[in-house]
Amino acid sequence: MHYRASRGITLVELLVVIALVAIVASFAAPSFTGSLRSNRVTAALSEFNGLFQYARTEALTRAASVELARNGDTWSVTTGSQTLRQVTLSRVTVATSAATITIRANGTLNTSLVALFCADDQAARAQKLLIDRTGRSRTLAQGKDEDGKALTQCTL
Repeated sequence: MHYRASRGITLVELLVVIALVAIVASFAAPSFTGSLRSNRVTAALSEFNGLFQYARTEALTRAASVELARNGDTWSVTTGSQTLRQVTLSRVTVATSAATITIRANGTLNTSLVALFCADDQAARAQKLLIDRTGRSRTLAQGKDEDGKALTQCTL
């Protein structure tokens, strides 16, 4: 008896492996998409909160009022006519209770701010940032409002 050595895989084996990979990928894709949305929301919220903290620090350091203002997707920190820093938050929807806030020289705000960050109109993955008049910021749990109830839409 002569046995022939195997020299690779057959076409049938290759097709079976490709089919199995496709099946596993079809289960993983929705979860991966949801994770991407959550990460975009979290990154935008962190970037905005960092910009707010920067603005507050500049107001305290300069002992002068600083404005945090929205123009489309771009948020700017300005003092007088000088723009100190800008951040563009694209790929997420940001709904806010005010388009402009003034941070006074003592670090307090002229108004409190509520910001809702949402990706692809998915309220279940949205996140709220609350900034009170003292300048304290607080991030709420994903998909929840101040009362702990589920968010149902990406608007305030």
